[in-house]
Amino acid sequence: MHAARRLSVVLPVVVLGATVAAGAARAAAPAPVAAAIRQAVAQADAHGRATARLEGAVHAFRLRLAAIDRDIATTGARRNGLEAAVHRAEALGREIDGRIPAARARLAETLASWRRLAGVAAALRRDRPQDPRLARTIAVLASLRGALAEAGAALEALGEERRRAMRLSAWNREALDGLPGRLTALGQDRDRTAARLAAVLAARTARLRRHEAALRHAGWLRDLERAARLAAARAWIREPLPAAPVPPAGVALSRLPARGSPSSLVATAAVPTGSAALAAPVLVDAAPFAGVPPAVLPVGGVLAHAYGDRRAGPLWRGVTVLVHNPGTVRGPRRGRVVFASPFRDFGPLLILDHGDGYHTLIAGMDRIDVTVGTEVGVGRAVGRLVAGPGRPRRLYIELRRHGEPVDPLPWLASGHSGEAGSG
Repeated sequence: MHAARRLSVVLPVVVLGATVAAGAARAAAPAPVAAAIRQAVAQADAHGRATARLEGAVHAFRLRLAAIDRDIATTGARRNGLEAAVHRAEALGREIDGRIPAARARLAETLASWRRLAGVAAALRRDRPQDPRLARTIAVLASLRGALAEAGAALEALGEERRRAMRLSAWNREALDGLPGRLTALGQDRDRTAARLAAVLAARTARLRRHEAALRHAGWLRDLERAARLAAARAWIREPLPAAPVPPAGVALSRLPARGSPSSLVATAAVPTGSAALAAPVLVDAAPFAGVPPAVLPVGGVLAHAYGDRRAGPLWRGVTVLVHNPGTVRGPRRGRVVFASPFRDFGPLLILDHGDGYHTLIAGMDRIDVTVGTEVGVGRAVGRLVAGPGRPRRLYIELRRHGEPVDPLPWLASGHSGEAGSG
């Protein structure tokens, strides 16, 4: 009974939502609220796209920072290498500078010895040409001439090595002179990129917050819409009972007689007692359905609560059928499925839009076999009821015309349960 009360409160809300999808203006959400929801969703989508673009910018700036850091590291390593090369060249120059004086001294000493012996040889040639010492002196002079050549060549090699070291040092210093400026430029570029990255990160955070705020706003508007619909549903529950005759419970619904006149419906109330059944005629107003195509019964069963029966509690707006032989549930009339899904804890719920402001709501099935948008023909299978352990199943059927509940029994007057149809 509690579940029935809850179902009676929420089902009008679902009918409202389905009627919106079907285009029924009276059951639709207020236009300003729907427009505000669309605007909030559009804003959330726009913020989401902007956040994605900012995410791409963040990625690009991070890649740029990584490239700058690699360039700084490479330039720094090159600077260190050049500085080490300059130090080596200068050290070599200092070493050569230390060796040159000794080489010059050896050259000077050899040259002095050669000059001294050359004077002795000249004197011997002039005064004693036959002196044996002249030949030895000439031999010594020849060896000193070779030593002079070697000493001169060594001194020249030291000079050339020093000049090479100085040229290398100069070249390295020239290359090194441009690196501090490059490192400074790279550092400035890095600072600018880091600042832009920080700005983009802040913009992304702000945009993400706006995106989340827009989503929350859209959710709040949806909650407001649901609250308004729930208030309308509660108002419907408090509406006065329509002045229509109420058939008693126990009317057999496996076959209803065809409509004979536009003002009355004769149904048969069958109450099983053993193998016999008691029957009594029941008149139901059928005037609102004059000229409306007849429908078939979704299932065969026994009427547990008729339309307007206060014993049904909040479910007096429709009819409740006890089904002793569960099976296929069929569409009562041609229409389009506008809702077909489990609804909260009430199980599968089906809403059909028949046009001309008519909607049928069927609740209590174990399974729905159609999807939203499907065109359902008269008598087409739309779901199933599964047999329980010795208990009849209950199926709730509600009919609405322009959002207002009406008695579905006259509409179903000429239909038969389990009858196949087109579609």
